[in-house]
Amino acid sequence: VTSEDIYKETKTHFQEVVDNTSDLQLVTDGSANMAKVHIENTSFLIDGVSFYHASTSIGFQTASAQLTNKNKSVWEIMNSTTETRDVLTVPCDSHGLQLIFKDLLWPGKDNQGNSSSAMVEFFKSSLNADLALLRSVMQICYSKIRAPIKTTPTRWGTQIAQIDSICNSENALKGYIAHPDATSSTIKSLLSASQFWQKLSRLQLFFKPIHTHQKTSESNGATLNKVYPR
Repeated sequence: VTSEDIYKETKTHFQEVVDNTSDLQLVTDGSANMAKVHIENTSFLIDGVSFYHASTSIGFQTASAQLTNKNKSVWEIMNSTTETRDVLTVPCDSHGLQLIFKDLLWPGKDNQGNSSSAMVEFFKSSLNADLALLRSVMQICYSKIRAPIKTTPTRWGTQIAQIDSICNSENALKGYIAHPDATSSTIKSLLSASQFWQKLSRLQLFFKPIHTHQKTSESNGATLNKVYPR
């Protein structure tokens, strides 16, 4: 059996499924390489099953961004065209959910986020002695090393990932500041404050369900029934 045989068999099966369905959902997802050249990936969703269609190079166009960020203008264009008037579009609300993270954790507005980022940055850029000490404490606490994660405002999932990485290493971080070889008085003061951990825990509880919805929105299984109720 060759790859061409498998392709023909799959294509025939896909065509049969398409011909026998009354509703067809087209899923698009854009990505770009380091040169900002965009690739548009398309697939079809039929009865909860996703069928990959194609990945097409579209140069410097931003099709997915236009559909996500300017959905109302896209609707106006489609409503004015007879051929596309009956087509329904589902916005990917991951971008909108990310704005909640950005607005609440934006530097200058949120001291908690600034403190967490500063602490992570300290260990990522600190002298080897501090990082080695933290890792040795982690090895004692968890029998493995856990990496602190640095957040990026526009990168989906990094905010909750940073919070989780700190909360999951709480015992080791407290063990680090209790060690006589810990050098930074600022980090010691930050991690020894009960208020820091209380606020971090509340942020984790608040952002966790938002992140869960965000991941659901990125799924090929996202439909009108899933997106609009949120």
